[in-house]
Amino acid sequence: FEGSLSKFTEALSMSTVMNDKSSMAKTLNSMAILNYKTKEKDNALKNWLQALAIVEELGDKTKISKYLNNIGIWYKDDLDYSKSIEYYQKSLSIKEELGDVRNIGKTLNNMGNVYFLMGDYINSVEQYNKSLDIKEKLQDNKGLANTLNNLGETYFFLAEYDNAIENFRRSITLGKDKDKIFDNQRYLGMSHFYLSNYDSCSIYLKRSDEYFAASAQKRLSILPYLIFSYKKSGNDSRSEKLLEEFENILVDHDPNPKDYILTNWSSYETYKFLGKGSEAKEFLENAYFELKSRSRNIKNKSDRNKYLDTELHRKIVSSWSKN
Repeated sequence: FEGSLSKFTEALSMSTVMNDKSSMAKTLNSMAILNYKTKEKDNALKNWLQALAIVEELGDKTKISKYLNNIGIWYKDDLDYSKSIEYYQKSLSIKEELGDVRNIGKTLNNMGNVYFLMGDYINSVEQYNKSLDIKEKLQDNKGLANTLNNLGETYFFLAEYDNAIENFRRSITLGKDKDKIFDNQRYLGMSHFYLSNYDSCSIYLKRSDEYFAASAQKRLSILPYLIFSYKKSGNDSRSEKLLEEFENILVDHDPNPKDYILTNWSSYETYKFLGKGSEAKEFLENAYFELKSRSRNIKNKSDRNKYLDTELHRKIVSSWSKN
C-alpha cells in the first residue's frame, strides 16, 4: 500500500505540473480509495473533496456523481448520517439527470441503508421500494434479493412483521447466497415469534440453527427465541437443552456486533419469561449500555435522537428505567 501511495503521489505531481486536471482528479480518487482502505480516513476525505472540486470545475457529471457517492460512503462510516444522505442525494440527482438507471437503483438502496442505520425506518422503506422498482424493471435478481432482504429487516424493526415475512420470502426465492437465505430464515422465525406464531417460529429458527451450527455467534442470536418458543409450546425438555447450550456458548462468545442489542434484548425477554430475573437483568444491562454507547457515537444530534426513538430502543430504555 505504501508503495502504491508513493506512485500515486508521483503521478499527481506530474499531472499537476502538466495542468492535466482530469488526471489529477483520477489520481486523487485513487489515493482516497487507498487511504480509505488503510484507515487513513481524514486523508481519504481530503483527497475526495479535492477530486470533486476539480471535476466540478471540468463539468464532468459522471465523475461528480461518482465522487459524491464515495463521500456519502465516507460520512456513513463516520456515523454522520444526515451528511451522508446529503451527498448521496446530490449523487442521485446527477444520476437521474444522466439516466444512469442501474446506478440510481444502487444509490437508492445505499440511501435506504443509511436511513436504516439512523433508525429512520419510514424513509428507509421508501428508498428501498424505489430501488426495488428499478431492479424489477432491470430483472436484476441478485440486486432484488439483496434489497428485499434489506426491506424485510426494516419492516422487522418497524414491527410490521407480516410485511417483513413477505419480503424475506421473496428474497429467499431469488437469492443464491446460502448464508443470506438462512439468515432470512432466522428473521422469518423471529417475525413469527413476535406474531406469537410459536410453531412457525420454531420451524424457521430450527432450520437456521442447524445451518449455522458451527457459528457460535449466529447461534446466540437464534437460541433465545427457540428456547422461549419451545417452552411456550410445551416442549420443556427441548427448551431446557437449548438453554444449556446457549449458556455454554456465552462462556466464550459474545453476540455478533450487528445483532448485539437485539440478541441481548431477546435474551432478557426469554430469561424474564423463564423466571430468571437476575440473569435477565444482565442481558438488559448489556442492551441498554450498548445502545447508549452507539448513540453517543452518532455525530448529528437529530440523527442520534431518531436512533434512540425506534420502538426497540424505546422498549429497552423503558425497561431499564423500571429496574
